[in-house]
Amino acid sequence: MGDVKRLLYYAFLAFLAPFWWAAGLVIFIAYLLVIRYYFQTGCIGALIVAILAFIIHLIFAWLFAFFLAPLLPF
Repeated sequence: MGDVKRLLYYAFLAFLAPFWWAAGLVIFIAYLLVIRYYFQTGCIGALIVAILAFIIHLIFAWLFAFFLAPLLPF
């Protein structure tokens, strides 16, 4: 029974994987369009703002994890 479940899992995963990439691409394009609209920039400006937002997000996530992780009870 475990082999059948594993086979169905991998078949399901192989079928949906291209749709996940397509959904990610659509979301990224929508994100760039929102940035372009609200910041009144062109396409390159929206891409630069998105990259800077991602870098700032990484910095804050690292800082919060570094400074707040020792405070966790476990």
